[in-house]
Amino acid sequence: VNVDSGAKIFAAGIQLSSNSLISYSSVTVQAAYALNITGKLNDVSFSSAASASVALFIPGGSTNTITRGYFASSLSTAVYLGVNANFNTISGSTMTSASPDNSGNVAVLTLTGASSNTITASVITANGQMRGLSLINASHGNTIDVSTISNVIGGNNSCVYLSGSSSNT
Repeated sequence: VNVDSGAKIFAAGIQLSSNSLISYSSVTVQAAYALNITGKLNDVSFSSAASASVALFIPGGSTNTITRGYFASSLSTAVYLGVNANFNTISGSTMTSASPDNSGNVAVLTLTGASSNTITASVITANGQMRGLSLINASHGNTIDVSTISNVIGGNNSCVYLSGSSSNT
């Protein structure tokens, strides 16, 4: 599946509920979530998602597996896991963003109220005045393993930010 919105999609390029599989696909949107996963037990592999908004949005979906993905945002968070987005795994993936926001409130990968997720063998790259990773608002028990988090342009913000979260490794 290949989706290019031509600036005509405003909610999500692809939305998954539960028990779905996407493989070797790409989605590019301008003013929407590129890939929105709301349910559980979805498998996304060897796929890319790009947006000026959030590229991979998991507002509360759980037990999803993302393997060998590429997620890019030109203006926002590339990957967002929201409240109750628990037990998800992202492996072998690249996440990048170039947000112009210099407030420090934007991160390439943001987990807010999301727990027990695993990010492994992945590359997280911030290109500007933003954080690489934020674990906030009761994001507990997450594991970031064998991954690289960097800011290639620099700036005044830390690469990793934790607030109100514990037991993360």
